[in-house]
Amino acid sequence: MTVYLGKDAYALIGKETTYGTAVTASKDVGLITKVDFTQSNELKRIQTVGQRNAAQIVPTLYKVSGNITATYQHARLIEYALGTVTHDDTTYTPDILHTFTEASTIPSATLEVGEIHSSDQRKYTINGVKANGVKFTVAKDTEAQISVDYIGKSITVGTTAGTGVVSSLPVFIPAIAYLKWDGTEISTVQNFEVNISNDLKEIRAIHSREIQELPASTRPYEVTFSVIAGNDTALETDFLGGTTPQDTLTAKSLVIGADNGVAAASGKRSIEFTFANAKIQQIGTPIDIGGGETIRSYTAWPESLTNVVTYDNIASTDW
Repeated sequence: MTVYLGKDAYALIGKETTYGTAVTASKDVGLITKVDFTQSNELKRIQTVGQRNAAQIVPTLYKVSGNITATYQHARLIEYALGTVTHDDTTYTPDILHTFTEASTIPSATLEVGEIHSSDQRKYTINGVKANGVKFTVAKDTEAQISVDYIGKSITVGTTAGTGVVSSLPVFIPAIAYLKWDGTEISTVQNFEVNISNDLKEIRAIHSREIQELPASTRPYEVTFSVIAGNDTALETDFLGGTTPQDTLTAKSLVIGADNGVAAASGKRSIEFTFANAKIQQIGTPIDIGGGETIRSYTAWPESLTNVVTYDNIASTDW
């Protein structure tokens, strides 16, 4: 009996030149903890007079979607969230600087998911994959994680799997993470989560069951984080606009990242999100006699993302 386990699987991506035209998937996205894909046939029951049962059941639309979650090592997935990346291979050698910025369109990828069990293998090649949403998270007791919710165009099932890639780049422990509001680092941050949404729209036509294109629509950003109460006076003031709710709020900068503290060109490994014009949408203050310190939760809405800057040792030719 064949039983597939997580240890028998791998997932790789490759950047497509043309949406939906599959390419070789050979790049890792970090230390994957979960990868899934759900396929659905939108079925329709054809009824007729003279009987209660369906006369036929026919397929209409086809869809494949899923999630990849990985322990963060590098930022390949950020390109699929924002659209543009530039690489500096020379200034800080052997470290490589990658700068990600917003674009009006986002690239598509081919995702290969393989399962290998003795002589029984499966290879699922999903083409036309686009990132509907990407999350980057850090908690005080959990290393940095990155995840993507994606939508694909089609799938090809094969019986000869490839070979997975496991990166040796370091993971990012919570001790090197930080959050800055209006230029000042906030102490006692417990966790944070960056959410980038692309609000993909499924464009379809009568001549195919598959999605024809997945253009990105609005791009809302949301950042959630929590802080031990008493270390967040500036945040409370900016939320209200003063000591009582004001009619206008002043937008502030919001910077979130992680940095190993090593200088560029000497083994620097880091990631930094710089958001512009952020306002706090919600504060939660749970007070519990038996709950220890009060942890206040925040939700911030930035208008835009100036850039995401990362350092690793992945050359542009291997991106």
